Amino acid sequence: MMGPVRLLRRGYPGDTLLTLRNAGEDEDRFVPLEIGYLAQWSVSDSDRGGLKRIRWQPMPEHLKQRRR
Repeated sequence: MMGPVRLLRRGYPGDTLLTLRNAGEDEDRFVPLEIGYLAQWSVSDSDRGGLKRIRWQPMPEHLKQRRR
């Protein structure tokens, strides 16, 4: 999946609506929001608080190397 920041860098307009849908399902996972808005946020996971939305941060280099 390509994140909103990468979509903006590829030239998609910031007001383009984006949502997520699981393969084979008819319902979106969340309400469509503008790519420009979504690009402002990251998701952080912690042992104590679970998932939470935080201001966007680039992925740390050590995690980028694991994805390849």
